[in-house]
Amino acid sequence: MSCFFYKLALKLSTNKKFLRMNDLPYTIEDNKLLEALADIAYLAGQKGFFSGDSRNDINEFITWAKEFEAVHEDTNWDEVDYLTSIEAFTENKLRIDVQ
Repeated sequence: MSCFFYKLALKLSTNKKFLRMNDLPYTIEDNKLLEALADIAYLAGQKGFFSGDSRNDINEFITWAKEFEAVHEDTNWDEVDYLTSIEAFTENKLRIDVQ
């Protein structure tokens, strides 16, 4: 192990703030965006979506996740079904992107 990685691992292991992955300082907005991104990528994969350029696809999914979160910024998820919404959004994006 290189000296840099050893020192980084030592620093992280002794820093109480970063003892576990779940303790990383993400905001609620970060978590919502990551959840939307994961759902979009999963649904696209389920549909067999691949443009031929995985880096471009990933960047596109990130853009879509940001758009989804912006559109649903004020959505009350107790009144609207999240899974139905993200599925409809992703299916619409996939149709638009394929054409």
